[in-house]
Amino acid sequence: MEAEHTTALGRTKEREQKLLTQLAGQTAGSSTRPMPKGRDSDAYRTLSAAAQRTARHRDIEYATSFLQQRTWRPDEWVEVFVRQGWMEAIWESKPIWALRMDWARTLFAECTSKYWGTKHGLYLSLTEHMPTRQIRRITQAASREFDSETNVYRKRVLLYIPYRSSDVLHVPSIFPPLAKFLPEIRELTSVHDLTMSASGGIAFQTLERLAIEVAHESDSILKLPLSAFTTPARPMRLSVQLDAARRRTRQFVACVVKNPQLHSQSCFSLRLLALGTRMKDDRAEAEQLLGMNVPFIERLLTQHTICIGGIPVFFKLYFTGDFAGVRAIENCICGCPPEAMHTVPSTEVVATLPALQLTCANCDCKATVAQRTSRAHELVDGEVVPCDCCSFGHDHRTATDEHAAFASKLRSLQEASHTTAGKKVLSSFLSSHKRKHRGTHPGEAGIPLFSAGLSRWIVDLLHVDLNHGKLVWKWALTRRLPADVRAAISEYLKSVGLPLDLRTKEEGRVAADKFYEGGHWHVFCYGGGRAPGGAVLVATLVKIVADHYEELVTMAASEREQAALAGSIAATTAPTAASERPSKRKNKGGAVVYSSASTVSADKDDKRPWREAFEKAKEAAATEAEKHADKVAMSIIRQRYGESSERLIAMLLAFDALFAFRKTMRCRFDSDDMDARKRHALLFAKHHRTFWEQFERVTVGRHKSQYPHAVQLKAVQQMLEVGDLWNYSLGALESYHAEVGRVADRTGCKRQHADVDGDRTRKSEPLKTVGREGPPQVVEMNVSTTMCSSIADRLVAARALNQDSDLAIPMRAQSRIALAPEGGGGRATAAHTASKLGQMAGDPDATCIMEFAKLLA
Repeated sequence: MEAEHTTALGRTKEREQKLLTQLAGQTAGSSTRPMPKGRDSDAYRTLSAAAQRTARHRDIEYATSFLQQRTWRPDEWVEVFVRQGWMEAIWESKPIWALRMDWARTLFAECTSKYWGTKHGLYLSLTEHMPTRQIRRITQAASREFDSETNVYRKRVLLYIPYRSSDVLHVPSIFPPLAKFLPEIRELTSVHDLTMSASGGIAFQTLERLAIEVAHESDSILKLPLSAFTTPARPMRLSVQLDAARRRTRQFVACVVKNPQLHSQSCFSLRLLALGTRMKDDRAEAEQLLGMNVPFIERLLTQHTICIGGIPVFFKLYFTGDFAGVRAIENCICGCPPEAMHTVPSTEVVATLPALQLTCANCDCKATVAQRTSRAHELVDGEVVPCDCCSFGHDHRTATDEHAAFASKLRSLQEASHTTAGKKVLSSFLSSHKRKHRGTHPGEAGIPLFSAGLSRWIVDLLHVDLNHGKLVWKWALTRRLPADVRAAISEYLKSVGLPLDLRTKEEGRVAADKFYEGGHWHVFCYGGGRAPGGAVLVATLVKIVADHYEELVTMAASEREQAALAGSIAATTAPTAASERPSKRKNKGGAVVYSSASTVSADKDDKRPWREAFEKAKEAAATEAEKHADKVAMSIIRQRYGESSERLIAMLLAFDALFAFRKTMRCRFDSDDMDARKRHALLFAKHHRTFWEQFERVTVGRHKSQYPHAVQLKAVQQMLEVGDLWNYSLGALESYHAEVGRVADRTGCKRQHADVDGDRTRKSEPLKTVGREGPPQVVEMNVSTTMCSSIADRLVAARALNQDSDLAIPMRAQSRIALAPEGGGGRATAAHTASKLGQMAGDPDATCIMEFAKLLA
């Protein structure tokens, strides 16, 4: 066995020697190459420079020849280097350092072009709402280090080659240099035709270009060709929206264009048409804000057609504004008399769609420009047109003199209105004229802004939702409550996370906190967080009011007992008590009459409208809300509270009717389906009629709001015409106001220019500029700000950045709150936006009446 082992070992050594000979190139038929000498590093360093070069060249030639004999795998050599302990020396070698530097430069160049650089700088500058230089300082904080010796910031070194000190790679900055960035942002903002007014307070674009953009947007997103919108049967609808918003000390009026075809409630779907600062949303300011777009709007209202790429696209233009803004711009909501504001339609009217349409057609909201101008007693095309409401202008011989006399009287009243007495006389004159002329304002203010008049103003459901809730809150719950009860309600609302300031103006109420915004009002109705919401929350609040009524009854009974006891004592001690002595007062005719103190108190108590109304309510026919209410719950309330029960029941039923109407109003439907329009319009009218009837009962018909009348008659007509009114709501514009405010706070230009008249500056006036940019400053000059220009530039550029496929960066922060109902979106999390966009919480069958009865059990 030993002999065989020795023989096998000898063969193995022969094979190894043969293999080494082949690898050295010394096989038969091949050239003979010198073998490298086995010198270590110390021996290598003892050689001369020429010998080192020769040895290095020989070793490289040998290794190259050896590696070319077969195909090797890199991981095998890595394993060999690791075993030999050569990896650290190889990694720190000069060639590897050069490769590492090249790899880092390539990586940074790719990141700069794809993630950093100009693209990311545009995003930060236009969406993060900070000054450009501040963003640059923040983003470069990690890439710079402070040199205390030279007192300057220097670039922080990230990578360098030890063998070449000039080859250095610094920490990259995600914000580009200003020399490269500023030209890019100027180019992005300059491609839009933003025009400034002469005063610098208004920036606007052309509506024609925005209308063409809307048409192309519908073509690209909805895949609807432009040829589909060439007839009046299928128009390209366009909504111009106008609303004012106050941001701290600044008043902004934003006018935007919305594409109703998109069904979007995001503020990023809006296009800025005009932006004004220090303006109001009345007729004069609205006409000034629209500026050069007024002629094109008139042309679009009459001709409707815009040729886009050779295709005549048929446009139908609408306007949207809140009720206060529309009333300020048009000076009326409709031409119906004041009595119609309290005339609730019968149940037969809302039973069928034809009867409903016939009633809605009676609403005088389609008066022509000539009719409204004649009612304002103004000239129509330079001539006096007879008024259809009075005798003005009917006699052509005296028509001119009548117009001159009327204009002179109105002008004199306006000039004298600087005093308190003059204001009362002017107010009385205007009210009398409006009452006789279907709500039309006298003078130039009564002339419509556009030829379409009131028929193109869409009812905004977002403000209908908020203001209907405000009406019920004011008239049904908090009216005529003492301060301690209002304070108790306020404390409870604060405990559930829905604070309100229920103090009066005299008590120092904060006007912005007197009622909820859209999100908090939705939480009030459907719950969220600590708030139970809906019927449970309303029942708890009404219980606080009911406890107050019980205290009043107890106090009244105690006072009667004390008065009876005092009367019996006084009868035995004196012929006439002081409390029974007759008091002297004057009636309306000026005659002096005498009555005892108890008689006067009784007269005042009997003349209270609430007491009379709820006494009559017992005999009047039950409302629809009362017919469908829980009878057992109402009987429990009547047994417990007696005379006060009718007030409490009316409060609870008003909220029940409001919640039922709100649920119907916030339902979305397909605008292209005519059957869906009819069904929703009829259901909307039925629920709103129930709410309106109950609201008239709880307010005793003494409110002056035009909301219920306008919503009942105008909204139904518009649903049948355009479909879902949420597509035209101001929900996106309200979110846009927040965006405008953020831009104004962070990036608004604060430059101001002196108003110079020739060579002489006008009389200086103190002007305080307050904002986050620093403490208040007093500027002793009459100036006009250029803030509007910089804000409008950034808003338009931000939208272009968001729409550009190359520049857009999909970010979570771009999903803003959507106040109007839609399928998704939100600011941060599902929990935060569930109350606004999610499903309704709570029991849908619960009512305020039932929940209140449960509290009494």
